[in-house]
Amino acid sequence: MSVRACKLLILGLFLTSSAPAADPVVEYCLGAGILARLNAGGEVELGVVDGATWLPLAELQWPQPEAYRQQDLPPPFTARSREGEPGGRRGFSRDADDDGDGLVDEDPLDGRDNDGDGRIDEDYAAIGHGMGVWDLIVGERGTRLETYHWTYPNLASLVFAVFSQHGGGPAGPLRLALHQSAAWLHADDLCATLATDGQIPQFIAKVEDPRYAGRSLWLGAVILDLDSRQRAGTRIRAEGDNLTVPVLDSYQALALAVGPTRLRVVQDLASAIRLQAGATDPVTGRRVQWLPPAVPAELPVDQLPAVLLRQEQGHRFSLVFRVTSEQLRRWDPDQFQVAETALGQAEQITWISAEGRQTSVAWSDSGADFAAPCLPYEMLGASGAGTLEIRYSGLAPAPTTGLEAVYADGRRAVLACETLDEPSTAATSAATTAAAAAGELARRLQLSPALLTSFPNPFHTQTRIGFQVPATVGEAFLFEDDQDRALDLQQRMPYADGVVSVRVTVYSLEGREVAELFTGPVGVGNHFAQWDGRDRDGRNLASGTYFCKLQIDQWSVTRRLIFIR
Repeated sequence: MSVRACKLLILGLFLTSSAPAADPVVEYCLGAGILARLNAGGEVELGVVDGATWLPLAELQWPQPEAYRQQDLPPPFTARSREGEPGGRRGFSRDADDDGDGLVDEDPLDGRDNDGDGRIDEDYAAIGHGMGVWDLIVGERGTRLETYHWTYPNLASLVFAVFSQHGGGPAGPLRLALHQSAAWLHADDLCATLATDGQIPQFIAKVEDPRYAGRSLWLGAVILDLDSRQRAGTRIRAEGDNLTVPVLDSYQALALAVGPTRLRVVQDLASAIRLQAGATDPVTGRRVQWLPPAVPAELPVDQLPAVLLRQEQGHRFSLVFRVTSEQLRRWDPDQFQVAETALGQAEQITWISAEGRQTSVAWSDSGADFAAPCLPYEMLGASGAGTLEIRYSGLAPAPTTGLEAVYADGRRAVLACETLDEPSTAATSAATTAAAAAGELARRLQLSPALLTSFPNPFHTQTRIGFQVPATVGEAFLFEDDQDRALDLQQRMPYADGVVSVRVTVYSLEGREVAELFTGPVGVGNHFAQWDGRDRDGRNLASGTYFCKLQIDQWSVTRRLIFIR
């Protein structure tokens, strides 16, 4: 679901709501009609929309003061914000002096004049593409809940909730309750292998999608910012449809995920841990939390593996991929489609290495099969070049030329696909050999780094970016060995006698595009652009590492920039 479609969905739900008390402070689209909302009562709900009806799946609750439950107090302070808004702008660090008074983040978003300068909320740290705040003071006790959301494809199905309290004694536990008769299971019980630190508590639950009979959704929760007592697992309780999370030192952060498959949710939880951990600025050495990991790069179409859809005996069929090391990606085996027809749930996944070693795993998302792997490619040891086979039950779909694949992080791609009516070892061999040859050629054709230069680098005030639009194959690409000499290096590029679409952009360390230096059609030859360390809105960026990307038609090359203010 696109961002625009999500906004229309949220607007439609808002316009049809007849209960003002249910109007949320902020809503986030997690994809496929799934929403997360911070309610006016301080709860965080996950749910789906069916027409104009809100159908909750789970709710994060906290022990509210008795006075607030009895509605004896005025409404709490609520607000929404996002990175880049005045007062809440973030650079590489959340410690930004937005109001220019020499202090950093001294006036948080809470509706109060915390620094006594007569202004309210003029200097705080906004986090994420969407941020919601719920803040309440009852006597000496102050309670605050912040929610964050990013729209990057590898983070869009996550929402973060950060609870804190000051004064009034220790905080009671948080409670994550399912709205169905289902069970929270520790991820170590449900997944044989995880890509993250096994000591970080992660929980998964399988629920029915209330919109579609027989279709399931997976929910995930990971507990962040833990001390040694919580890491030991003695304080977090999963009891059926309730997950109880203690609040130690009056602070707790969680990430919640919802997705169509178990693999997607497991990958989401791993991304949440990396995001909250943040990154270290290689220039200042300072570590900053809440920085998104880089968005995984999309492979150009000509570098995606070709696929053979093969009918097997015994009412089964298989997808056969012949991949090089660069082409192997974490496809979600339960989300392939042919001509908008889902292939269904995979039964078995097999990896055959280039040396002929074969390993297989049975694949199931059944909640009863605790030994089933959640990360099949790691379990298989799938790396480098080889053949990946995914087997399904049933008849192969009608012949087609395209297979829609979904990455475990939610990105999509369409792969060239050939369908065979009968199993044929010779045909399989021919198809995989051709795919391997095409993949090997695509692997070699990488833009030459010499096409993109910068001087000075590192720089303090301004750097000159030089980019070349090559005229011949020999100028354009980086060649690694003598095998490439069979190519005609003097062959003209397709656009050599005209113009080609070129784009030069700058990305931050966490993968956000911060500046566009050039875009448009140009001819072959040398061209130049300047960058002064400002973002696209003219704001000064923090010192650190950035990446300049040259995109020429379907090819690209990247160069690292070091900016020291």
